[in-house]
Amino acid sequence: MLRSLANQAFVVRQAIDSIRTAPRLATAIPIRLPDGWHGEVIDLSMSGMRVRSIAMFEPGKLIDATLELKGREVPVKALVVWADPPEFDIGAAGEIGLALEQVSQDYLELLALLFADSK
Repeated sequence: MLRSLANQAFVVRQAIDSIRTAPRLATAIPIRLPDGWHGEVIDLSMSGMRVRSIAMFEPGKLIDATLELKGREVPVKALVVWADPPEFDIGAAGEIGLALEQVSQDYLELLALLFADSK
């Protein structure tokens, strides 16, 4: 069952990657997820992000999360687009793809700083 979900998530990610227009930035930003879970944003853009975590959320679920970077907390509201479950038997965290529902000025400022620092 988990392997089937992982395969479905891979296909969805490939389809999304083929139509993505916003540039993405590889990063490592702590993120607080619902119900006390934590994760790490491993890439992000103006419209979404990929998060590594042992927490899993069903695609279609709307979540509130908080990015934590450089003493700042930036809340985000996002839709889970895809989920690649963790593989606990080999100690691998899962990943979730989030599409931002509301892009705040704080998020845009953080994104601008991250892109500027990456050059």
